[in-house]
Amino acid sequence: MASSGGVGAVRRACRRSRRVRALVLIAVIGLFASGASNSVPGVAATPFADQLLSGLQLDRGSDPPAHDALAAEDVAAAGGDLAAAPIEAVPAASVVTSPAAPPTSAQTFDRPIVAPPTFPRTRSTAPRSTRTAYSPGPKDSGVWAVVVGIDDYPGADADLKAAVADARDVDSALAAYGVPASHRLVLLDKQATADNIRGALAWLVGRASPDSTVAFFYSGHVRQVAGDPDRDGEAVDEALVAADGDNVYDGQVAGLLQGLEARSTWLGIAACYGAGFDDALANGRILTAAAGENDVAYENSSLGHSYMVEYMVRRAMLQGKAPSSVQESFAWARAQIARDYPNRQPAIIDRSRGPIVLGRPTAATPDRKPAAQPPPETKEPQPDPAAPPPTAPEPKPGGPACAQVLGVSVCSEQRDN
Repeated sequence: MASSGGVGAVRRACRRSRRVRALVLIAVIGLFASGASNSVPGVAATPFADQLLSGLQLDRGSDPPAHDALAAEDVAAAGGDLAAAPIEAVPAASVVTSPAAPPTSAQTFDRPIVAPPTFPRTRSTAPRSTRTAYSPGPKDSGVWAVVVGIDDYPGADADLKAAVADARDVDSALAAYGVPASHRLVLLDKQATADNIRGALAWLVGRASPDSTVAFFYSGHVRQVAGDPDRDGEAVDEALVAADGDNVYDGQVAGLLQGLEARSTWLGIAACYGAGFDDALANGRILTAAAGENDVAYENSSLGHSYMVEYMVRRAMLQGKAPSSVQESFAWARAQIARDYPNRQPAIIDRSRGPIVLGRPTAATPDRKPAAQPPPETKEPQPDPAAPPPTAPEPKPGGPACAQVLGVSVCSEQRDN
């Protein structure tokens, strides 16, 4: 039977063993927290570990006292367990770092503006008689224009960013050319339903006289539809996608403009597959498109417009870089786009009889103000050095005789003797 002193010694050794394990565990945790070495020898080498182990009154260089033999065995066993157990390195991702600074400016995006196959059904069920009624006449000369821009489409996945800005700039250019507001019909977003676009095309036909010029501009979605839905003989048709999700097919545009009497017409399509609207061309008409018949168009957030409108309308027309005619503006724009964005080339199909002039370019945008003109001088007009010297008038009978002296006419009075 063990003595009470022996039992007490065992109990003290157990308590000390538990204390050793606890302090060793704390030392290991401290090493991890301080980023120290993750090996067991490193535990004993660090000041933090030395401080903890010194509290146990353990002499690593000598044998333990006899009354602490059991405790020493427990400590040795604990140390062996630690050496055998693998210690995982602290993952780099767990290191707390300051958050990255947000970008200083929004990222520029350049995305295709392809229409989805379908839109949510939001088309109005009201009778067609409720469509906007446009005055059918009388016909008049000058420039007549319909401008359409649609950013807001049914749902939230197909909205655009630059179509309305395109339309506003085209309307501004027409105003700058002197086209009166009564000759310009602008349809933006929800105004540009399929019925209203068809009605606006009919309005052009009803108002343009044979000596007038017509402009029809559209910026928004265009989709290609197979199966010849407009029965024009094409296997694949292009369609303007109206704000209500309905289609206005290229064959319908051509049919509505068939009766147009205008001398010249500019069709501008800032959308995918824009060159596919060549069905609407005839003698005296020109089509400029942001993309070829089988190509998609793009909008660039840094420009705020389609590439074609940014260069052809905003810069060439409004800023006066090449404003004289539609052809000149397009040629300038295409050359500049080829330099700046060679993969975003617009397309043109020209069946005009000559330059299509939208008016006299008189506007100045905030980007380009007219230079101040100096006040007119009051000096006497100077003779042209290249002009021949003036000749003296023939003397009248009995009148003074005149001669040229250094370009000045000198006359002497003649008297009869």
